[in-house]
Amino acid sequence: MSSNIMTRKFNVSKFGIVFACAQKNLGPAGITVIIIRDDLIGHPSPICPMVFNYTLFAHDDSLVNTPPTFIVYMLSLVLKWIKEQGGVGSMEEQSKTKSQLLYKTIEDSKGFYSCPIDSAYRSRVTVPFRLSTGPEADKQFLKESQDIGFLQLKGHRLVGGIRAAMYNAMTLDEVKVLTDFMIKFQERHPQFQP
Repeated sequence: MSSNIMTRKFNVSKFGIVFACAQKNLGPAGITVIIIRDDLIGHPSPICPMVFNYTLFAHDDSLVNTPPTFIVYMLSLVLKWIKEQGGVGSMEEQSKTKSQLLYKTIEDSKGFYSCPIDSAYRSRVTVPFRLSTGPEADKQFLKESQDIGFLQLKGHRLVGGIRAAMYNAMTLDEVKVLTDFMIKFQERHPQFQP
């Protein structure tokens, strides 16, 4: 749940284990949040490495090894910030609003931009998209977006394209800057029209 944790309410009782790396919505990389159902504690496989033997963590108050104290502190600050923003419910509403704005911009582009994910399965946090005319248009988009300060929009190295990550730290105003750029980029580059 690295991308989704703290962006939506969920019923934790439906899961045996929730595993979330912090570097998405909980703070800097270096810590993992694990929520595990009590009945799964105490029955590790005989070949289970110590680092995945949650029985040891449960019995030793998560102190099997030296915890990364700075990252734990940063996690506590992020959780405090989320609470001050109105909690997970508020983060969920912001996540919905941000993703709806970006998906609407893609859909309103009349095919200039496209999202390869079926609308029933789209993420509210990570939105991949492409320009209709292919990799050269994507490359120009990435160059111009980087020139104005958008970093890390390049899609996954195996699939290419463009990928906007809208974790909790990204504000609605920042998403509006991105969508305004997308609209203006489309106006400036009629050669990339489908």
